[in-house]
Amino acid sequence: MSRCKVSVCIPAYRQPESLRRALRSVFVQEFSDFEIIVTDDSPDTSVEAVISEFRGRSNLRYFRNAARLGTPENWNRAVREANGEFIKVLHHDDWLADANSLGDFVELLERDTCTDLAFCAAQAFDGQGRLLFVHRPSKAQLRRLRTNPGILFFGNFIGAPSATIYRSSVKQQYDPKLKWVVDIDFYTRVLRDNPHFQFSSRPLVCITSDAPQQVTKECAGNRMMEVYEWLYLYRKLSASSKFSLARLMQLRSIFTAHGIKSRRDLAECGVDFPIPLQVDLLLAWQRVFESS
Repeated sequence: MSRCKVSVCIPAYRQPESLRRALRSVFVQEFSDFEIIVTDDSPDTSVEAVISEFRGRSNLRYFRNAARLGTPENWNRAVREANGEFIKVLHHDDWLADANSLGDFVELLERDTCTDLAFCAAQAFDGQGRLLFVHRPSKAQLRRLRTNPGILFFGNFIGAPSATIYRSSVKQQYDPKLKWVVDIDFYTRVLRDNPHFQFSSRPLVCITSDAPQQVTKECAGNRMMEVYEWLYLYRKLSASSKFSLARLMQLRSIFTAHGIKSRRDLAECGVDFPIPLQVDLLLAWQRVFESS
């Protein structure tokens, strides 16, 4: 297949109505040099049935996973199948805001050849189609991000992958060991390799913030998942950057919220990797503080 400008990668799992909306939002785009990659992780044929409605679209490619990959490996599968110069991930329950969105995404990367990653503001809707808020980073956050990608450990103000576009030359993949902080980890690694980015304050995508099958619903407040993933991410960041007391204190607040006081507590949360020395010292300090 010949190379196109942008691959719109839609990792899908059930929710046929949402997928149909996502696909329609792409097919109405004024910018036409794109392909759509749908990777299907569903245990049923609901996604395949939606794809059949778009027969005859030569730029729509569908892949049914032989065995469920889970998130984010299903995202990686879609990216691996892509032929485009740019990668535009679009979750199946999100959609492009208007007919100019894709062209505006492409323009973000084309205006600066030094940039590998670009992102935009996003409108967040509930399941009834009501606008809840607009996710948009502040100017101060953007300034800090340009010099320190690790700031994302304190809050993901870039947003969901649907709000991003990046060059296919980026070799980073979404870490399959993560689910809750997988996007933070990905953005941090991409920006560590190349700190240049572009941002559009215009909301180019619409995201669903309260879908019942969202990963956010599954992960938020889940002690095992949150403790494991935040510590795993902390360990990765610590290995590639200098020590940050602020980051350690952020980890401490996560431990406190989930009652983590010892290595045993960490083991109960599935932590099976070496713990950085500063985390061991943090746990020891907490025990001394509580016993005094």
